[in-house]
Amino acid sequence: MDNFFYEQNGTSSEDLNDWLDSITSSIDRSNGANKLPPVKKDLMRSFKQPLAVTNDIFIQEKLISYLKDNGKPYQAYQLARALNLSKKDINRNLYILESRQSVFKTDTSPVFWTIK
Repeated sequence: MDNFFYEQNGTSSEDLNDWLDSITSSIDRSNGANKLPPVKKDLMRSFKQPLAVTNDIFIQEKLISYLKDNGKPYQAYQLARALNLSKKDINRNLYILESRQSVFKTDTSPVFWTIK
């Protein structure tokens, strides 16, 4: 499973181990300074995107479940409070779900979100 993650993101587990080894070996303890090697941008990018995508999927599942279970329209801030998430994350995922026609918003101001 771990190798699958690395291979899908263009980073091998050997690349990660080499980078971690270079960190360990480059710490200069003689003068008390910790000097870390530069981080490979591609290596860090491969770890950021999957976490964001996974987090969005998790948020979308929580949103759909909450809206189904409660059966009434909610504003984004109400959903954020109920799910203990940021309103920014809630809004981003609500609009993603709307583009997939999984949730619907009202044409009113303020906007309410629901599942039909």
